Amino acid sequence: MTHPMSGAARRHIRRFVAITTFVLAMLVAAPLASGIVTGFGETSASATTGCDATAASLTAELAGFEAKVTAYNAEVGALNAAGGGTPGQVAAYDARKAQLVAEGNAFIAKTTQCQSAGVGSGVARPRLPGEPSSSRPAPAAAPAAPRAPPAPTASAPPVRTAPPVAQRAPAAPSRPIAPAPRAAPSSATPQSPGAARPNTATSAAPEPVDYGSTPQSRVSDPAFQKRYYDSAGRRKDQYATDDFGNPIPQARIDSAGRWTPVDEKIDIKARPGMARQVPALHTDRAAIDPIAKERAAALGQLSAARQRFDDEVKRNGEPSPAAEKALKEAHDRVTTVGATFGEASARAAIHQEFPTERYDVEELTDRDHMGGPGEPDQLYMVTPRDGGKPFPVLVEAKSPSSSLGSRLYEGKRVQQGTTEYAESIAEALRTKNAKLARAIGQGLRSGTLRYLLVRATVTPDGSWAGTSIQTFR
Repeated sequence: MTHPMSGAARRHIRRFVAITTFVLAMLVAAPLASGIVTGFGETSASATTGCDATAASLTAELAGFEAKVTAYNAEVGALNAAGGGTPGQVAAYDARKAQLVAEGNAFIAKTTQCQSAGVGSGVARPRLPGEPSSSRPAPAAAPAAPRAPPAPTASAPPVRTAPPVAQRAPAAPSRPIAPAPRAAPSSATPQSPGAARPNTATSAAPEPVDYGSTPQSRVSDPAFQKRYYDSAGRRKDQYATDDFGNPIPQARIDSAGRWTPVDEKIDIKARPGMARQVPALHTDRAAIDPIAKERAAALGQLSAARQRFDDEVKRNGEPSPAAEKALKEAHDRVTTVGATFGEASARAAIHQEFPTERYDVEELTDRDHMGGPGEPDQLYMVTPRDGGKPFPVLVEAKSPSSSLGSRLYEGKRVQQGTTEYAESIAEALRTKNAKLARAIGQGLRSGTLRYLLVRATVTPDGSWAGTSIQTFR
């Protein structure tokens, strides 16, 4: 038998159910609301900072950027040490520098954003092209705004029409010095601050000497001959330029005593591929870095000897025998030490390019004998350890400032790095070293010859920075 429920009881039950439902709803909704609030806060923080990097990724990005800057500074330093680049080279390095500065500026902005969010506070500001490594300030914990890149510490002089005025030496190079085309004498053109090779004389520069407007008129001038050539018609300094920046041409003296400039037009030019940098390993540095430092010292002595020679010619009309001897000896030393440096750096790079765990590498050339005309700098036979066929590797080993040579072959002037040049030295070696001639010849016929341009690189202070390798196409 059921008993009717009183109105008061029913009201108590309804009140209890309502309270219980409200409590259960609150318990279910609380975690969801917390997650929504947390997620909103995280999204807002990420959107505010704009940093999607970690301290490790920023550090790795900085290391990669500075490696590119180091390579740029090393290449420019080497080119400047050799007397500068062509206008085309200067333009290319200017474009490359602008790109690096833009990359550095973007990295500074990115690092600033991240550091303001507490990420990567120990990451340093990148060193920009031309900026010495010692000048970089310590990193700030959280800079208020991105720092603009500093002004370049050195720049190349513009085309000049007379010897440069006195300048202070720069802290570091920023781009190559362009050899200036010949122009009529005029007052000195103002140079950019920090020209790479300034004239430090404090007195007024002497008037430039005009020897004529063509190579023929210049080499026919007795004063020009006396100043720039020896009695056999050889240039006293193959890197010298006249008072207007024109390179000194090679000359030939015929049986009648007439002087004519030598046409060095290249008929078949080399096409090196993209360069790849091989680092300077610690195990090789102890043997190679002293040679690099010796080369840097020799370049300094050559610069001083050249300055003395030019000063005497401008002051007395001709150099003294002592100045002539000093210039020749300084030039010979740069040539010898540079070749030794290039050979040593190339040898180290080849053993990194073909590591012993994967290849057997036999050097066919005599490492105690420097290759002369018609001889390869280095030639290797490389055999893969996985059973692959052996292949020859022909190397043109160069110092940082050395250029590709050429020779006459079948009536044409062919440049190092071409198939024709390799054919010419294989032919020249047949009677001198049949083993080398056979290796090059078989490699050419089978299409297995690898022909490499291997160039030593240096830091702005002349230390060894590793090696650049390019494959001739």
